[in-house]
Amino acid sequence: MAIFDRDVGRVVVRVVYTGPPGAGKSTNVRMLADSLRARRHGEMISPGSNDAGTEFFDWLEIDGGLVLGHPIHCQLVTTPGASALGKRRQLVIESADALVLVLEASVQGVAEGRAFLEKHSLRGSGTPLVVQMNEHDSEGTLDLGEVRLRLELDESVSIVAARAREGMGVRETVVLAMRHAAVLAQSAVLARGGIEGISATAETAAMLHGRLQGLGESIPPPRPPDVPLPSPEVGVGGIWPSTTGRDIVRRALAAGVCVQRHDLVGQHGLADGSGASDTIILQAGSYCLKTSPRRRFPTLEAARDALVRSARLKRMLGKLLPEDTVLCLAPDADDGAWLWTVAPWLSTLRSRMLRGDEDEEAALGALRDFATAAVDSMLLASRYQVILDVHPSNFAFDGKHIVYVDDDVTIGANHPALGYALIQRIEESARAPRRIQAYLDALEREMASRLHREDIEKLGLPRALEDVVIRVPSARESVERLRAIVGAKT
Repeated sequence: MAIFDRDVGRVVVRVVYTGPPGAGKSTNVRMLADSLRARRHGEMISPGSNDAGTEFFDWLEIDGGLVLGHPIHCQLVTTPGASALGKRRQLVIESADALVLVLEASVQGVAEGRAFLEKHSLRGSGTPLVVQMNEHDSEGTLDLGEVRLRLELDESVSIVAARAREGMGVRETVVLAMRHAAVLAQSAVLARGGIEGISATAETAAMLHGRLQGLGESIPPPRPPDVPLPSPEVGVGGIWPSTTGRDIVRRALAAGVCVQRHDLVGQHGLADGSGASDTIILQAGSYCLKTSPRRRFPTLEAARDALVRSARLKRMLGKLLPEDTVLCLAPDADDGAWLWTVAPWLSTLRSRMLRGDEDEEAALGALRDFATAAVDSMLLASRYQVILDVHPSNFAFDGKHIVYVDDDVTIGANHPALGYALIQRIEESARAPRRIQAYLDALEREMASRLHREDIEKLGLPRALEDVVIRVPSARESVERLRAIVGAKT
């Protein structure tokens, strides 16, 4: 049910995307995350999702529209498709202010949709419904009139033709659903005598994640990828550093069975906040092994060139490079090779922040450490033109200092995402003023002692902070303090 959340100063509604597995629910939300950046509040979140599909949900928050003069804040949430997760799916469906049923636009897809409608009693449920026929215009698809007849839908249900992977029909679908949710919210306001009648605290992604975890459902993890592992016996030019790398890889492989960590991939803000990704992460005892299809090269020569480039960038990290980090090639059966990173297994700052519900001091310490990491990143960008992905999922504390655990390192003259990265930590802690205070105090201290005015000017940081749209009104005062801290250095 729609509510008015005073913390964000908006009417909060939820649009739920549901349907059979593989129909395109997550694709819709990913496309919206890319195309609605100006209206987006935070990143897309996909806790626990892996190659087998959505384990809990995808989550994206966007702003748009009005309800009786009050702005709307919309939570876009997908349901898991796997049959083993029926309780989770039903719980999310029941939380919707509007539903989007995503189906494949084929005879089989419509038949699956009919069964889905009946199983979840979506006809006449009282929750507004929009049906999206994905992959429309492909060979063998049905026209929309035939779809309506086969699904036995009345004229009040909108049916949208879409090709979600190309973005076609994606916006049209969400606009229709948000309009339905807004009408329902307006009716609730009028029925309860005004906006005060629906005032409450909105459920967050973390809260929904906790509720779904409590149901105890699970799906089997997908099979490990058919990717060759790094080997200490790789030939000359296939490992860096050449002096110690082979021993480190040998120790990592001797640590035990390599377990693929699907739970650390494809997430924005939960678990480790690493973001939607094709990264393959294996845990071998106290070591982490990482690669991805993007780090597979068609020839061994091309892979060696990539290793040299990556090693050069790693060296530029200085003290931010974790000790015992190794780059190692793994030739495959097709005469190509995969580039692996082998490093100690470290708990990221994001994972420590997310323990805040049980350990507030862990969250406070992680935010202070992130302030240090952010200033480290500013210095690299200003003085060496080395650009890092400044997100807490990419930094860790190794027992001595902060280190950068991601492989995304580029050379460039500016850092366009820096302002957003700094403000995002404030907005996501808007309901925890003690955390914001600790974060800003640490930032002020680090910037005052380590950054020069020339660094701030090279980074264009004041402008970068001004260009970020503040999505959480209650965070505005803290953001202004951040802007003042940066302004004091110019």
